[in-house]
Amino acid sequence: MFGSGIVSWSLANKNAGQKESRKIRLPCVKDAKCLNFAVKKFVWLMIRQDRKSPTFIFYAWLLLCTICSATAQVHLYPYTLPTVSNAEVLSNPWTGGFDLPQWSMGDLNQDGVDELAVFDRAGDFWLIFSWENGTWVSRPELALKMPACRSFALLRDYNGDGIADIFTQTTGGIRLYRGSNEGLYTSFSVESNLIEYNTGFGNSNIYNRSIDIPHIGDMDGDGDLDILSFEVIGTTLPLYKNLSAELGYARDSLLFIQEDPCWGDFKESETDNNIQLAFSCDGKRAGPKHAGSTELVFDGDGDGDFDLVLGDISSRGLSYLENIGGGVDSMIRVDYTFPSNSLSVDMPIFPAAYAIDVDMNGVQDLVVSPNGNSRYFNLNNAWLYRFDENTTPNFVFDRQDFLIETTLDLGSDSYGVFYDVDEDGLQDLLLSGSSIYRAVGDDSNGQIAYYRNTGNATTPAFNLESDDWLGLSFLGYFRYRPCFGDIDNDGFDDMLLGNSEGRLIHFERNATGSFVFDTTFYCGIDVGNAAHPTLFDVDDDGDLDLVIGKEYLGSINYYPNLNPADMTPFQPDSLNGFFGGISVSEGGFIIGNAVPHFIESNEEVLLLVGGSSGKTAAYVLDSDSLLSGSFSVASTKWGGIDVGTEAAPFTSDINNDGSIDVLYGNRRGGLNLFSEVITDSSQILGLSTVNTDNKLALFPNPVRSQLTISGLPKEEVELKIIDLQGRVIEVYIVQSNDGQVTLDLTFIEKGMYLGVLSNRNFAQVTSIFSKF
Repeated sequence: MFGSGIVSWSLANKNAGQKESRKIRLPCVKDAKCLNFAVKKFVWLMIRQDRKSPTFIFYAWLLLCTICSATAQVHLYPYTLPTVSNAEVLSNPWTGGFDLPQWSMGDLNQDGVDELAVFDRAGDFWLIFSWENGTWVSRPELALKMPACRSFALLRDYNGDGIADIFTQTTGGIRLYRGSNEGLYTSFSVESNLIEYNTGFGNSNIYNRSIDIPHIGDMDGDGDLDILSFEVIGTTLPLYKNLSAELGYARDSLLFIQEDPCWGDFKESETDNNIQLAFSCDGKRAGPKHAGSTELVFDGDGDGDFDLVLGDISSRGLSYLENIGGGVDSMIRVDYTFPSNSLSVDMPIFPAAYAIDVDMNGVQDLVVSPNGNSRYFNLNNAWLYRFDENTTPNFVFDRQDFLIETTLDLGSDSYGVFYDVDEDGLQDLLLSGSSIYRAVGDDSNGQIAYYRNTGNATTPAFNLESDDWLGLSFLGYFRYRPCFGDIDNDGFDDMLLGNSEGRLIHFERNATGSFVFDTTFYCGIDVGNAAHPTLFDVDDDGDLDLVIGKEYLGSINYYPNLNPADMTPFQPDSLNGFFGGISVSEGGFIIGNAVPHFIESNEEVLLLVGGSSGKTAAYVLDSDSLLSGSFSVASTKWGGIDVGTEAAPFTSDINNDGSIDVLYGNRRGGLNLFSEVITDSSQILGLSTVNTDNKLALFPNPVRSQLTISGLPKEEVELKIIDLQGRVIEVYIVQSNDGQVTLDLTFIEKGMYLGVLSNRNFAQVTSIFSKF
C-alpha cells in the first residue's frame, strides 16, 4: 500500500525565535486503503490536534496529494515566475508553447463568460485561457480537467444548456463529450462514442479523417447543431442535418441524416485545392479524395448566408467560397488567396481557420494556424484577422503571433535548464528549441535562448538576453540538450550538448567564465539519434559520470568516469547500454526519446525519465545494478503530470523555499513550470468529495446561501468549515431527528472549503464550493 518519499518544511521555534528544518519520510499513496487512511488521520488531527503541529501539516499535505493523484509520490502544481522577452513582460510565460493549435470557446468555470480553449494536436494537449482585465490569462488548473482528446477538439454547446461540450476525433468518425457542472467547474463524460446518421436502411457513422477538421454548427437556424465533413472517399462536402428540432425533440437527441451529399454544389480536386463550381452529384459519387481538409462556415460578406473557408493539405493558403444565398446553398466564386483584401494566408503546410471572439466584443474574428502533423512553421503560427464590417470579406490582418507573444516558445521539442550562466550566484534560464520556423522560407536549426535572472535568491525573474546563446544555430544541429558539470575536476564547469545526430558537443568553461568550443564528437560517443545527456556521480566515487537518454526504445546508456584527468574520461565501449533496464517507449513504438534527470532525496536517489508519452517515470537508483539488472519503479507518472508528448523534466529549487520546482520541456516548444508548493488556491478548487463509510450528502454544491446536509445520525455532529490555508471559518454543532439540517452560509466568500463532519463514531471530509 505504501512506498516512500521525502517532504520537508520549516517550523517556527517559539523558544529560540528561529526556524527549525524538519524532514519526514512520507508514505506513497498507491491504493484506496491509503486514501482512506490519510482522510481518517487528517480528520482525527483536525478535531483533536493543533493545526500548526508537524503531524497535522504532514497529514494535511498527504491528504491533498492523495486526492489529487493517488499514484504519485510527489504532486506538482502549476507555478509562475515573471519573465521578460524583448522588453515585454510575458503574461503567460509557462504555457508550454503552441505548435498546431486549434481554437474554440466555451464557459468552463460557470462564471457566464467564455474561456478560450486551445487544443494542440502536437501532443493532444489542452491550454485554457480566461478573459481577465482585457487580456487572456492562462488557467492550467482548468486544462487539467479537460478530457483526453485526439487529432481535433472543438468546444460547442450541442444541447443548449449553456455548458460547453466537446466534439473530437475517434476511430472512423466523431466522438462527443457532454459537459456538466461539477463544483465551480465543468466536467466531461462521453455522450456518444461515435456519432451516427440514419441512411434510410440503418445507421452509419459520420466519417471524419483523423487529419481533417469538420465544421460543427447550426446550418439551418433551427437551434441544433449540424455537421459538414468529407466522406472516406469523395470530393464533395456532405451536410449532415440534425433533425432534433424538426421532430420535436430536445437539442441533445443527435438525430442526423445526410441531407445533401454535395452541399454548396462544388467539387474539390482529387490532387490539389482546385475547386469546380456548379457541380451536382446527381446520384453519382465523386472520385477518391486525398486526405486533408478543414472546413469553417460563416457569413464572410454579411449578406445573411453561409460562405465557406477550406484548408487543404496540399495548399499553403485558404480557399474562400462565396455562397449565392437566397435560400440556395450554391458557391458562385472562389478566392484562392483568402483574404485577398488583406494579407493572404501563407503557411508551409495545411492551414486551418477558426472563428473566435478574441477581444470579447461580441463579434467573431478569425485565427489561422497550421494543422499538418509536422514541425513546420512552429513560431508566428497563429495569424489573427480581426472583424471589420467595412471590408469584404469582413476580416483584416492584425498579427501572426496571437497569444504566442505572451509565452515562452522556441519552436518544437523544447528543454529547459536552470544554470548560473553569468556567475552572479543566481540560476538563469536556458531554453532549447528545435526546428525553428519563424517565417516562410526560414532555415530551421536548433538554438538556445538565454534568460538572465534579474531577481534575487527568493524571487527570481527572467529577462531575455539572447535568443541564440553562443551562436549555436550556426553549428547546424537540431535538438540541443545541455548539461553542466566539472567533468575533469579542474574547478571549471564543462558543457555537453546532446544533439539530433546522437553525438555530444563539448564546451569548456575558462577562468573568465566564457564557454570555449572543443569538439562536436566528444569521446567518440554516438547513441544513434536524439542524445540527451546528464552528468551525475552515479557510482558515488567522487567524480561525474555520464548518462545519455536515447531515441531508440527510450532507453539509457551509462558511461562511468574512468579517469577525470584523461581527455576522454568516457569510453564508447565501457558502458551499460540498457541502464536500469529502463525503456519509456509505449504502445509498441520503438521511439521513446528518453530524458534522464537525477534528484536526491535524503539518502535515496531517483532517476526521472521523461519520454515521448508525455509522462515521466521515476526509478530508484540501485548501486548493485549499475552495470546490469533493473531499477525498481517508484512511479510511472511522477508528479501526476502529462505534458502531451516529449516530456523533458529538469528539477531545481529556483526560489530557495526548500521545495522542488520542475521545468518541463515538450513537443510544443515552450516550458511548463511546476512546484510542490500550492501557490494559488484555485489550483486545487476541483478536489473531489472524499467519503468514509457514512453516506452523508451536502447540497446544493456549489452553495449560494443555504446548505443542506442529509444522512445525519441522530446524535450530535460537528461541522468545521476550513479554508485552504487551514483556518477554521466556522464550527456548527448539528442534530436532527429526521437526519437533515439546513445551514446559512451566505457569509463565506466565493471559493472552495473543506467541510469536516465528525463525532465519536465517524468522520468525513468533503469539499464545499461557495458561489455568488
